[in-house]
Amino acid sequence: MMKIKKEVNEMDRNELCELGFTIRRLRTERNMTLVQVSDLTGIQPATLSRMENNKMIGTLDSYNALSEAFRMKLSELFQECEKDRLEAFEADLMELLRSESQNTF
Repeated sequence: MMKIKKEVNEMDRNELCELGFTIRRLRTERNMTLVQVSDLTGIQPATLSRMENNKMIGTLDSYNALSEAFRMKLSELFQECEKDRLEAFEADLMELLRSESQNTF
């Protein structure tokens, strides 16, 4: 069984770039279940779920196992996370701009 780092506090959340959401996206894009990923990584399904919901963070070993399960390099996993964060920021910004433009008339 893979050791998981700890429960996530607020400071960790800001540093994680919502990695859990990226892990969930990559898993679902590959039509994989939590159990399938668990079988490939050694991380329990309940723990994977907590990681996907950004309630728990893993170790470098656990992220490496996940990247291997998704058939990508570890660096690509983190790049995907940064891409997701940028897309979310852009969507939030566009929504704010739409909201502001509606309020000016």
